[in-house]
Amino acid sequence: MKKKLDFLYISNSDGSPRWIWPSTIRKPLFLNFYAKSTLKQKLYAFSIKCVFLCRIQKVIFKTYSGRIESVLYPDQTSTYFMGTPGPNRKIISYSNETKSFTKMAIGDSAGLLIENEYLKLSKLSEYIHLFPFDIPHVIDFSNRHLTVTSLQNQKGTQDFTKAHAKSLNTLRTLNQQVEPVEKWMERNDIQTRIEALQHAIKIDPQICVLLNQLLHSISLDASIQTSWSHGDFTPWNCFFNKEQRLQIIDWELASEHQLTGYDFFHFFFQKGILLEKKTWKEIYEDIKLAYSSYKELIFGQEDIDLDLYLRLYLIQHISYYAALYERQRKWFDQIQWQLKTWKNALTWAIGHDDQRTRLIDVFFQSIHNQQYAVLKLGNSNPAEIKNGQDLDILIQQKDLQFYVNVLQDFPFTKKVKVHTKSFMSTIRVQLRDGDLLHIDLIWKFKRKHLVFLDVKNMLNASILNPYHVKVVNDADNAAYVSHFYALNNASIPQKYQDLILRNTSQLYKEGSTQTNENKGLRRLFNFIIYGIDVSKDLLFNQGFIVTFSGVDGAGKSTLINEVKGNLEEKFRRPVKVLRHRPSIVPIISSIKYGKEKAELKTVERLPRQGKNTNFASSLLRFLYYYFDYFVGQFYVQLKYVMQGYIVLYDRYYYDFINDAKRSNIELHPRIPKFGLRFLLIPRYNYFLYASPEVILKRKKELTSDTILSLTDRYISLFSTLQSTSTRKFMSIENIQINRTSQLIISDINI
Repeated sequence: MKKKLDFLYISNSDGSPRWIWPSTIRKPLFLNFYAKSTLKQKLYAFSIKCVFLCRIQKVIFKTYSGRIESVLYPDQTSTYFMGTPGPNRKIISYSNETKSFTKMAIGDSAGLLIENEYLKLSKLSEYIHLFPFDIPHVIDFSNRHLTVTSLQNQKGTQDFTKAHAKSLNTLRTLNQQVEPVEKWMERNDIQTRIEALQHAIKIDPQICVLLNQLLHSISLDASIQTSWSHGDFTPWNCFFNKEQRLQIIDWELASEHQLTGYDFFHFFFQKGILLEKKTWKEIYEDIKLAYSSYKELIFGQEDIDLDLYLRLYLIQHISYYAALYERQRKWFDQIQWQLKTWKNALTWAIGHDDQRTRLIDVFFQSIHNQQYAVLKLGNSNPAEIKNGQDLDILIQQKDLQFYVNVLQDFPFTKKVKVHTKSFMSTIRVQLRDGDLLHIDLIWKFKRKHLVFLDVKNMLNASILNPYHVKVVNDADNAAYVSHFYALNNASIPQKYQDLILRNTSQLYKEGSTQTNENKGLRRLFNFIIYGIDVSKDLLFNQGFIVTFSGVDGAGKSTLINEVKGNLEEKFRRPVKVLRHRPSIVPIISSIKYGKEKAELKTVERLPRQGKNTNFASSLLRFLYYYFDYFVGQFYVQLKYVMQGYIVLYDRYYYDFINDAKRSNIELHPRIPKFGLRFLLIPRYNYFLYASPEVILKRKKELTSDTILSLTDRYISLFSTLQSTSTRKFMSIENIQINRTSQLIISDINI
């Protein structure tokens, strides 16, 4: 039997009906379908209520007149949610008369979900007296229709609270088991879905590859907990009533043998993507923070491998929804958001010993639809470029932010620094393992004020190399190389000679830059822009200072030699080593012996052998050297730091505080410590120490008691300075030079 009625409705973005209700209804009962956990959602719901309060529904909303099946319209108060398009679509009606919801399946897949919800709610009803939360009660189930009670007085929240954790703790105690991954019931389904996704058309092939890699990276012998799970534990399925008791709805995906922690991860994963549009890195940090607060409630008292459980969640969740979206005819923006986060999450889950190589792989996979071309790469694999080399990529300027976002979203990225000039951007990416990647994104070729060649033409003529990377063709590469070195008055390196010989017609010719871009007012404009670019370079390319302190025999000199080469390679910057101080003024003894002889005597003399004990003499000697530090700090800044140098100090001013006797000075430490406040504090400061036994094997210049005393003073000073300064102060036990060097290199970033 069909009834002819007048309805009002609110449509989806594509124009299809979303919420439908009889035109005679005076209240927006359809808002019972709507989660109101975010401020935006609450404001939207408030605006709808205002429309109804003003009785202008028929003016604001669209009208539908037609017949409808009576089974879909049991009473005059029923409103409808027409469901999310896709294989799992259901129509849901709400009856204000009976205070109930009815779900009606559209298709077999939705029918199975509704049946599962009926079975799980029926079973959970046996334990309802144990629950610190409420669930709907089943009223009727027949013909793929499920009617359940409505949970009233609902108030949404985005926060994961103790009430959420207690609820998951209760579910965990139901049917809890410990078993190896190999016996986990879900594993076979995951493997079947991933195998099917190998032939996917809509889903990004790289996601399928990553899923397969992750599946085979997880040990089958790993032990895991399984228990009851809601399956879609999200802010929009969890509410509080007026007594602040949690209410949980939509149990379609519930399972009795799910991975413990699945609901916990799901809450942050779905909220982070769909409500907050967070990156995977941000979501992961949220999960770790909540885990530290609710570990025992979620997982019990046993220590668990959080990352293992999170990897298993990701592979199950992503394989399920990837298979679902592959069957879905039309995609919405939310699906694209998820795909982007999935790829980064899977990249994190698989991990990689060489994060730099992994970043390059992911970067080129992510930009394959952009118009770009890599300079001077040819048929090489970009992932195999050496440390210290950068990637020069031609792009369209309007796409710059897209490339930056890809690099920032990479799960192992620690910091991205972007330096943009008039014709290019230099991007420096620091990874969590301390490695660096440099990328130059170029949209115009310039040498100082001169513009040469045409990036747009090179982009249009780019080709695909054997690694599916878009590259500049040989002729254009030869043209660029010959122009670049000619304009820099430099000879072309040997490695490009063959390229040049094969493309002689493309070589630089005198006067080839005499184009309209370099004439008249444009020439003047280019000079002005060049000046601005130079100023930006001075700010961006500033170097920094690193100090090394320690008693004689701590291994400073050997370590500095090791660190110097590593820093030059890592940061592609010149490194300057200074001994003890800036040396604006000479060693005091040079007044008597001359500079060369004084320096020789200083080297030959054992430390702490000076005879000076006079306060006045010590103060004058200290002020002399303090003047060197005070004036010299500006000299070092201008000559080295501002020019992009990394400056390494073998000893620093801290010696005057802790070991002034080494410089033949006898003063209370408070005096040099007071002077420290007027000096620029270097960015990185490392104190190297070792046991007296180790140091005395290297150098027999100090007693054990002196070594212990000086070490204690330095560690105390560095601890105090670290607590009061934004600069880095670190004390390191230097037993193995290589290990200490690796620690320092990974610690230093710019």
